[in-house]
Amino acid sequence: MKIVGHSLGAGTAAIIAVLLKERYVIQRRRGQRSFVPFIPAVGFGCPPCMDIPTSEACREDKLVYNLVHRSDIVPRLSEANMIPLAEEVVLYKDVASRYFDDDKAALKENVRTLGKGGRLGEEEERTLPNVSSDSKVHVVDVFHISLLYLRNPMHVTTTLT
Repeated sequence: MKIVGHSLGAGTAAIIAVLLKERYVIQRRRGQRSFVPFIPAVGFGCPPCMDIPTSEACREDKLVYNLVHRSDIVPRLSEANMIPLAEEVVLYKDVASRYFDDDKAALKENVRTLGKGGRLGEEEERTLPNVSSDSKVHVVDVFHISLLYLRNPMHVTTTLT
C-alpha cells in the first residue's frame, strides 16, 4: 500500500504517511501492535510541508518520495526560498516598476485594440469598440499578491470588475 497525491494532495499524503508511522510506532511500544507497517507516500509536486528534521527522517526511512517536474514552483515555495526572493524584489523595486509600467501600458494597448496591436489600419481603427480611458482595466500584480498571501493568507482577496 502507498499513499499518493499531487500538489497539495502530495503534501497531505506525506503528512499522513508520517502520522501513520508515528501512530503505529506508539502502538507497538504500548504492546498493541506486533510490527510497524511500512506505508510510504509518493508525491508529485509536493509543497514544503515539514520541518527539516522530519524531512531528513523521511528521507532516511525512505518514507516519502517526491517527484518534481523541471521548474515546478510548488515544491519550491518554502520560506527559505521566498525570503531571498522578496528581498530581491525590494532591492530591484525601481527597475521592476519600470518594467511593470511598460507591461501595464502594453496590456492596456492590447485591450484597447483587442489584441491587434500596431497592425491596425485606419479603417480597422474606426471599427473597434470604444474602450475609453475610464474603462476599468485591472492589472493584477500576482507576485506581490502571492507574497502577501504567504505572509497572511486570511487577509488577501482580489476582485476583478
